[in-house]
Amino acid sequence: MVVERWKASNEAQCCSSPHLNRSGKRSKAIVCSLGNIDFEWTLLKCRNCNQTHNPLKDFLGLEKNQKHSNEFEKLCMEAVASESFRRSTMTIKKHNEKVDFNHRSLHRWFMRTESDVITAKYSDLEVILGDGTGYKKFVSQIKLERENKIKEKTGQKTIERTKRGEVKILMGIKDDKSIVPLGA
Repeated sequence: MVVERWKASNEAQCCSSPHLNRSGKRSKAIVCSLGNIDFEWTLLKCRNCNQTHNPLKDFLGLEKNQKHSNEFEKLCMEAVASESFRRSTMTIKKHNEKVDFNHRSLHRWFMRTESDVITAKYSDLEVILGDGTGYKKFVSQIKLERENKIKEKTGQKTIERTKRGEVKILMGIKDDKSIVPLGA
């Protein structure tokens, strides 16, 4: 059924007269809200142009090397909207113990979206405000000690890194008293 629907679509038209044959199978694990699902992809190869096709992958809307479903990515982005990346990961793993992924994956998926792009016209702003908030950041003691040993050997001044950081944001207030984020 998937192959027939795929053949009827434009994605199957790799050349002027495609002649598709089975070209083997590949296994792949996809992370979704149900957990890790193992798929076995059936590959099709065009005899005329030697292009390889994957109908099930195209049917599911997965990109090359994508290891998670679009539905799972959307679920994760909704969790990130209310919590931090680490807390969102723990929350998702708590609800579904079969899912295994890292908070860095959430960060990478978030950065691929247009969520961090903020567009605002400065001409319609009445007031521009800056604010900051402190946070504790991770300082690798091993890396810091290694860098300081090198600096001591070369005669440079050693560095002391604090565990405090600050996130600064800039926002504006429009004439209608609504707040507009300008950047971080």
